Amino acid sequence: PCANQWACKGMKIRQRGGGGQLDLKCNGHNSCTNANVVCPTSGAKCTIGCPEQNSCSTMTVTAAGTSPLDMDCKSTRACFKSTITCPASADCNVQCESPENSCLQMKVKPEKKQPSNTPQTGTVTVTCKNNNDCRFAKLDCGYAASCKMTCTGNYACEEVEMKCTNSGTCIERCSYHKSCSRVKV
Repeated sequence: PCANQWACKGMKIRQRGGGGQLDLKCNGHNSCTNANVVCPTSGAKCTIGCPEQNSCSTMTVTAAGTSPLDMDCKSTRACFKSTITCPASADCNVQCESPENSCLQMKVKPEKKQPSNTPQTGTVTVTCKNNNDCRFAKLDCGYAASCKMTCTGNYACEEVEMKCTNSGTCIERCSYHKSCSRVKV
């Protein structure tokens, strides 16, 4: 665990031996800042918790193959300017739910290359619950089977840039004052 202030800053973090799930908790202020997290690729779950201020800011997360990713950004600027690569054949859930700015300027993108022997079954879900949580974020759903963004705070998704799939809903809900103003889809 990265439990102290600045703990795991700039580290490369991965599951040892390549098997089993990765459960990372960045529980100190500024912990895991600028870390590079490589999730398992063999179907094992990757969970990243960022409950403190700036705890996962400028982090790079790479999830690929059949391993689902759950990332919780629960404090001010917890995932500020983080880059998250979602797996093609597993679910990718990013929860941004601080008082404000938890995922400001975050980038969510697909694996670079769709594995030819893997079906497109991944679902990308980004939830922006409070004021400014995902403001100026970039969401590229690539070849996900389903993609949706929910914006429920004031300016929660203002000026978000999205590349959606052809599989249906892109922005699921916009509520509160200007939660989806100037969104580019």
